[in-house]
Amino acid sequence: MKTAAYSLQRRLLTVVLGASSLLWLSSVAVMIDVAWDETGDLFDDGLKETAHLIVATIGDPRAAATLVEIVPADAKSRVRMHYQIIVDGRVIRRTAGAPQQPFVTAGSDDDGYADSGPWRVYVLHNPVAGFDIQVAQQDESRLEILEDLAEDLLLPALALLLLLALVSWFAIWYLLRPLQHTARVIARKSPNDLTPLATDREPSELLPVISALNSLLARLNAALIGERRFTADAAHELRTPLAALRTQVQLMQRQQSGEGASLQKLRDDIDRITALVAQSLVLARLDHDEPGQRVRTQVRLAPLLAEVCETARAAAAAKAMTLECRCHAEQIDGDTELLCIALRNLIDNAIRYCPPGSRVQVTAHKMPSTMELVVSDNGPGVPFDERARLADRFYRVLGSGVPGSGLGLSIVKRIADRHEATLIFADGLDGAGLTVRLSFPRASFSV
Repeated sequence: MKTAAYSLQRRLLTVVLGASSLLWLSSVAVMIDVAWDETGDLFDDGLKETAHLIVATIGDPRAAATLVEIVPADAKSRVRMHYQIIVDGRVIRRTAGAPQQPFVTAGSDDDGYADSGPWRVYVLHNPVAGFDIQVAQQDESRLEILEDLAEDLLLPALALLLLLALVSWFAIWYLLRPLQHTARVIARKSPNDLTPLATDREPSELLPVISALNSLLARLNAALIGERRFTADAAHELRTPLAALRTQVQLMQRQQSGEGASLQKLRDDIDRITALVAQSLVLARLDHDEPGQRVRTQVRLAPLLAEVCETARAAAAAKAMTLECRCHAEQIDGDTELLCIALRNLIDNAIRYCPPGSRVQVTAHKMPSTMELVVSDNGPGVPFDERARLADRFYRVLGSGVPGSGLGLSIVKRIADRHEATLIFADGLDGAGLTVRLSFPRASFSV
């Protein structure tokens, strides 16, 4: 089962945002803890100062005949403090909301803080006057202030987290651009371009990948050069002995008339091998040539079509076939020799695979945005689902019964690529047979 591709950018963003969110939550927890401690210390100082202020301002608390409740001036204050004046363990004066019993029962004679249920209490002893002051504040009041502070900070903190996500996404996208640039450089390479990739201005993390790819390209280039050299050398070395062998067969045909059929078959086989060698040489040369290496000139199409048609008329006449040649275009920017080879292969295929009495039409005409060289016939044609493989090397349609090498259309495809043209297969004349179009871009021909 094929593993689905994953996004490195998405993974990096997930890791960065996950770590950032975790750190954000940790920092919030730390801030809350620090804020709780700091506000607690601040409120504790307030309790202590309030106790000393009460001692300094009140007179004799025993003068009050009845218990008096003192309500703070601002009853709606969010930071509400309550106090009790205690004599002999009894609360003789207190603020509204303070319990009737002491916040803290008798214990140590030292001044200090104490926790009593929901209250935070500061106890101040006044042994000279004979009473104690207990100032208290509910923990709930402190917690409400802390909650209000958290609510005020929540939206800004979430906005900062969102901003961090956007900045992280942009930073990761920007830092991964060298990968996209390298991918575009590789995608722009043609099948024949095996030159190494440039390593300057590339990040050090990407250099091992580029170096490995350059090493692979170098090995492929060496292998292709060796293959092309072998093909060219083998084809070239075979031409001379094949020509000599054909000559010997011709001499044998003249001397031994009784073996004419067998010798003719041998001669046809030699001709087929010779044609295969010649086409192999053409392919080797096309594979060796780089785009733009061959000189391209303005090729006049009328003389070109007339020449290739005239060359093929003898083969067409031998099968009683009609060969039509029509030119409705002036000239094209290209290589004369290669265009001749392409047209000869297309016409040779049409004559070879069509039955006697068929019609072959060679046309050059201009379209609004292209110029086309077209070879059509009304022969048996090729099934639609097999047309996509016609330009593959050594591919031949089964059941044709016609000898061939399977290289002719491969050569035409390579020549089309050299001219930035498109090779198109369609139905032939009168809805039968096969049509092969070489469609050239507008920049290649004169208007």
